[in-house]
Amino acid sequence: MEGLNVQQEHHNKIEYYVPPKTVNISLNGKVIGSLPNGLAYLLPKIEKSKSILLLEDDWDSEGSEKYAEHTWVESIKFLINYAKTLYFDFNISIDAPKIYEGPKGSIDIIWEVEKYRLVINVNKNGEDALFYSDNYKDQRSEGVFKVTHFNRFLLPIATQI
Repeated sequence: MEGLNVQQEHHNKIEYYVPPKTVNISLNGKVIGSLPNGLAYLLPKIEKSKSILLLEDDWDSEGSEKYAEHTWVESIKFLINYAKTLYFDFNISIDAPKIYEGPKGSIDIIWEVEKYRLVINVNKNGEDALFYSDNYKDQRSEGVFKVTHFNRFLLPIATQI
């Protein structure tokens, strides 16, 4: 109910409740970022992805290592920054991704929708990432980037245009 002011009379004084304009994302009580209300639909996917941090060494019986909190935090910070950049700079609301455990301690952020696929794999160091995108047919792109200072013009846009 963004923008809705609710009046409450409290001891002969009128108070107004204005809903917050952002939603905080936290891990272990520490806020790691925030989303504007217009992007709050991403929060359930982010919250669900916290289960990655519960996986122990060899969780897949193939020798996979436990996921570092730092890797998850940096992956989510990237997602927040990417979504906010497109939202504020271009008025684009990205599609909600799936967030999965990746290979060798990395985190995968994946969009698989009718018209495109985009995979961003954040390395376990939480600094480097790879991306791959295609339209399931004849067009694809891929590359590498730093999650903390990516060029928004070089990454594919995670929405159906």
